[in-house]
Amino acid sequence: MSDVVRRYCDLVTGYGQLTTFVAVAEGVKPVMDDWVAGPALSDYTEFVTGLGLAMEVGPLFETLAESELAEITGGASLNTTRARAGLAADSVVAGRTQVFVGHDAQRVLEAARAGWYNLVAEDRVVLKPWIDHYWFGRALGYPDCCLDAFARDGAWNLTNPYAAAAARTEGAALALCNPVMRHSGFGYLNHYPCRFDCPASARYSASVRRALLGHGTGLVERADRYARAPYLLLSGWAGFGFDGVLEGTTVRYSVCWQVPTNKPNNAVAKLLSDGNRVELVGNVLSVWRTDTFVGSYEIRADHYAPEHPTFVDFRGSIDSPEPA
Repeated sequence: MSDVVRRYCDLVTGYGQLTTFVAVAEGVKPVMDDWVAGPALSDYTEFVTGLGLAMEVGPLFETLAESELAEITGGASLNTTRARAGLAADSVVAGRTQVFVGHDAQRVLEAARAGWYNLVAEDRVVLKPWIDHYWFGRALGYPDCCLDAFARDGAWNLTNPYAAAAARTEGAALALCNPVMRHSGFGYLNHYPCRFDCPASARYSASVRRALLGHGTGLVERADRYARAPYLLLSGWAGFGFDGVLEGTTVRYSVCWQVPTNKPNNAVAKLLSDGNRVELVGNVLSVWRTDTFVGSYEIRADHYAPEHPTFVDFRGSIDSPEPA
């Protein structure tokens, strides 16, 4: 592990967005937004500027509990980010500050202008215009084909963007087009691809992987494991990965893990942890331990972030954007 990686992990208290930060530091990606605890903001600023990067500071995010959302006008409209806006100077308050980092100061500023989130101010949700999502994606360097797809399918509170990408995939789902573990710190691709064999996304991920190799082979081995695996993607909010084999809509596995999310589906996670085979028949997931039935889960599409279960086996070359 390089000194840059070690220092980054110390400052964000974990892995944060490790692969994305390396991509920015190495010039593969133009801009990223990151999240820094108030007490670490000064040291983080010194760290990134010492690497020759420009930075803009956004608002402080004070995370809200579910019970607090019920008292806020528009609270039900918040997705993954459920927070009250504050000033970054209020570093004594529990929460994290959004920052924007990149090599080009003007592009970082453009990202900061468009990169804000729906937040609570004075007990009301302030909603972000949809066009700002598009301009933010442009500033972050996302491919135009993926931005166009996100404009159609990115509202994952209403649809499953993974299912949409799978439906557009023309060949095999490529490991280099796997965005599923992007919030773990070990995902090469940090945006929803237009499809799971998107050439532009594969080229980007291959460049990120090459950059990461210079910071420790152990990091790449972990990222490779997550990239080349079968996944059950229930919705844009919930998914599961496996060390195992996917055949149709059945996975036989030895290990499973939940995709990082702020609203985990613990019911499915418990079933999968007790089993070693999961299969989808109609709208029911059934889990087995060898020949012993463990339990089932009924798929629901009549709620926020509707479930549209999609099985994807990400394969193909892991070090080249060309299919194996």
